[in-house]
Amino acid sequence: MAKILWIIHNYPPYQNAGAEWMAKEINDYLAELGHEIIVISRLSPESEYNISGSRVVNTKGAERVGPIKECDIIFTHLDDSYEATDLAQEYNKPIVHVLHHSFEIDILRKGLQNVFLVYNSEWVKKDRAYPHPGIVVRPPINPARFKGMQPAQDGFITLVNCNKDKGGLILQHIARAMPDKRFLGVLGAHGQQYKGIQSNITYWDTKDDIREVFAVTSLLIAPSIYESYGRIAIEAIACGIPVVAADTPGLHESLGDAGVFVRRNNLPAWIHAIRSVVPVPSLRARAQEVWENSQNELNQLNNLINYICNQHIQK
Repeated sequence: MAKILWIIHNYPPYQNAGAEWMAKEINDYLAELGHEIIVISRLSPESEYNISGSRVVNTKGAERVGPIKECDIIFTHLDDSYEATDLAQEYNKPIVHVLHHSFEIDILRKGLQNVFLVYNSEWVKKDRAYPHPGIVVRPPINPARFKGMQPAQDGFITLVNCNKDKGGLILQHIARAMPDKRFLGVLGAHGQQYKGIQSNITYWDTKDDIREVFAVTSLLIAPSIYESYGRIAIEAIACGIPVVAADTPGLHESLGDAGVFVRRNNLPAWIHAIRSVVPVPSLRARAQEVWENSQNELNQLNNLINYICNQHIQK
C-alpha cells in the first residue's frame, strides 16, 4: 500500500466546497483499501486531526520535509499545485494533480517528469489534453448519504452559492419575476456573495451539511456561467429534487437526461422551466448510475497509484 501525501489549502470540515469534498471522498476510498493518507492543510485551524481514516496536519516550512521524504506519492489541487510541484521535483516524488476545472495550468505543459493527472470530468480532459498520463474520476457522490430524503412540499427554489458566476444576480431576477414563489440563497464558501432585497428570497449562511438545505428545497437551480462538473446537481437529484440548470458542458455531463437545461441569460426560459418541472423517479436512477460509474473510476485511480509506486520504486 502507498503512503500518499496531499498538499492543499484546506479540507473538510473546515472548508466544504466541491473540490475539498472530492478530495475527502477520494481519500475515504483509498484509506479503506489500506493506503496511508496524510493531508497537509495549510489553512486548517487545528494543528492535527483525523477524519475518515486520514490524518490532517497543518505543517509549514521545514516541518513538511519529513512527510514529503517519507511519502510515495504527492497529491495536490487548486491553489497549491505550483508549490506542490516544486516540492515533488525537489524531492524526486511523483505527483498527481486533481483537476477541478478547465482553466490553463502552465506548469502542466513544461515537460516535467513523474506528473500524473486526475480530471473531474471527461469534457475537461478533452478540453485541456495536457501532455501527461491522466484518467477521469468524477466526484464520487454516494446516494446512500441522501437516503430517505424527498423534495420538500411547498419548499424553496434554491441556489447554492450566491456569487456572480454561480448565479447570485440571476436568482434575484428570477425571484423578482416570480413573486408567488419562495426562494432560498445559500451563501457559498468562495467568491463575493450577492444578496438581494426581494422579500421572497431567504438567505442562509454556508451549511456544513448540505442535507439541511435539501430538507427545505423543492427545486434546485444552477444558473452557473461555468461548471466543470456540477456536484450540487447530483446531490440534489439523489434526493429526488429536480434541477433546472444552465446549458454548460459540465452540467450536461453530470445530469444527462435528468436535468432541465436553459440558456443562462434567458429569464423567460428560467421562469417557464421552474413552473413546468416536476420530480420524476429517473432522477434518483441517474444519481445511482453516476455513483456506480465513479466506483469504477476510483478503481482505475487505485490501479494508477499502484503503477506509479511500482515504476518509481524500480527507478
